[in-house]
Amino acid sequence: MRHHCPICYEYLFDSMKDTSVMKCGHTMHLECYCEMINRDKFCCPICSKSVIDMSREWRRIDEEIEATVMPEDYRYKKVIFFILDV
Repeated sequence: MRHHCPICYEYLFDSMKDTSVMKCGHTMHLECYCEMINRDKFCCPICSKSVIDMSREWRRIDEEIEATVMPEDYRYKKVIFFILDV
């Protein structure tokens, strides 16, 4: 923990505030973590991996995509994207 909080930039090593260790292993103040989650930011500000289990959200998005009829111009277009959660 000899680095700064990625949200408020306070030095974590001598900070009196509680800290949180995210799934990816990076740390930040617990207060900053809660503020980040409350603002619907669910990825680590350092490595961009999800800080919470997003599987329910991914299922909801998949269901919405399947239920949406694409316009004819885009119906057979393919898009490739990468997810950083490994």
